[in-house]
Amino acid sequence: MHGAKDSRRRRGTRRPGFLPACPYRCAATARAGDAIERGKRYLDAGADGVYVEGPTSVEELTQVGEAFRDVPLATSILERGGQTPWQSPTELHEMGYDMILYPTTLLFRAVHAVQQALDDLRQGKPLAPEASVDLASFEDIVRISEWAGIENRFMGQPHDGMIKKIKQKLSGQ
Repeated sequence: MHGAKDSRRRRGTRRPGFLPACPYRCAATARAGDAIERGKRYLDAGADGVYVEGPTSVEELTQVGEAFRDVPLATSILERGGQTPWQSPTELHEMGYDMILYPTTLLFRAVHAVQQALDDLRQGKPLAPEASVDLASFEDIVRISEWAGIENRFMGQPHDGMIKKIKQKLSGQ
């Protein structure tokens, strides 16, 4: 922490986009007040913001949010296993949080979808249209034409030619 503060002092400015933060777990303390106190000490030492992990109630989330309204504030919502109660990004922003991490949300849903797909394959079931996207939608989602254009610049092939080759490989032609 002191290194970041000293570096900023030597330059005479804060580096845009750089956020040394105070990570602190509410759950590791007797109460959110301890996390707030420690966060304030980090700010006094030169941190640009505070990351508080593990508030265990909406009341603690609110208390932490109010304490750090004037500085960048972050927390994590570890769905289906974490200690912090789920709150929407809008609710957390209203409490004072600027950065909200949902580190398991997409991962847990993707794993569930893979498990369902594997079960269907084991049972010999075809892919249900309502359970997936089609090839054209997939290409739009991943912006295949943009990626093909990038590849074509380096491979020296016309844009449409690369897309055609990719589609042929995907369709087994």
